[in-house]
Amino acid sequence: MAEPEHSALAKQGTEAIARWREERYWRRRRLDLSGASLSGARLVNADLSRDDLSRIDLTNADLRYSDLSRANLQAAHLWRSNMAHANLTGANLAGAALGRTNLAGSSLQGADLRRADLTSADLSRANLSSANLAGADLTGANLSWASLHGADLSNAKMTSTVLTLADLSGVDLRGAHLVRAVLDSAVLSEAVLEMTLFADCDLGRTIGLETVVHAGPSIIGLDTLVRSRGLIPSEFLHRAGVAQVLIDVQDQLRLSDHTEPRVLLVGSYQDAALTRRFQADLRSSGVPCWSLEPDDESALLVNEDPLGRAIYYDRLVLVCSVHSLE
Repeated sequence: MAEPEHSALAKQGTEAIARWREERYWRRRRLDLSGASLSGARLVNADLSRDDLSRIDLTNADLRYSDLSRANLQAAHLWRSNMAHANLTGANLAGAALGRTNLAGSSLQGADLRRADLTSADLSRANLSSANLAGADLTGANLSWASLHGADLSNAKMTSTVLTLADLSGVDLRGAHLVRAVLDSAVLSEAVLEMTLFADCDLGRTIGLETVVHAGPSIIGLDTLVRSRGLIPSEFLHRAGVAQVLIDVQDQLRLSDHTEPRVLLVGSYQDAALTRRFQADLRSSGVPCWSLEPDDESALLVNEDPLGRAIYYDRLVLVCSVHSLE
């Protein structure tokens, strides 16, 4: 548990922490803020390096430019906090909740982010070199221009993760799931793959696939071949364990310049018949189409967040009627 004196000090803000450290300049004493409730705290440019912030609640906190290097943030709650340009070098963030957190431009070099929740987090231009992200959830996260050189992303979940122009050279991607991940101009030179899933990903503009290290077979979906328009290096596919007959299909894919978008129709449960009719018409025209009724109580029992499925589609069509607008 946090020391009451330290919790009260942190609630006063950055300047109070700085004065406390100045008064004890002869020795570096660590703040014990483990389990403290500091939701919404304003700690811009605060010095919290090497301090104990495990299990702390910093939801919606402002930690821009703060120094959290080698701090213990294990299982911390940092949901929706602003940590842009923060120094988290060597920090322990294992199991931390960082959903929708702003980490743009931050330094996470060598940080421990095992099993961390980074869903929809902004990690653009962040330095994650040699970081441990094994088992982390990066669904919907923005990692464009990020440096992940030598990072461990084994068994990580990367659904709709944006990796545009990211440096993934030397990354461990064994067991990772990349579903609809954006890899435009991402560098995968010497990345390690084994049972890595590439589902519905465009690898046509990914750099360095020829130098990827295949420690074992991987799973390259047919949708990935189609979306990549036949531009995946044959050597990469062969070493990943893809059958030659499918590799040869790339010649035909390069001649095709059109793919039908995946469409999700969203309408009221009371308009199910109308939605199904639209669905049938689109399918008869060759458009892959599915439907969803978010207000269907039976569906809610099976899936707590039915609209979360929308990330798997190229187009979202709302079927608007009196029922759906009520």
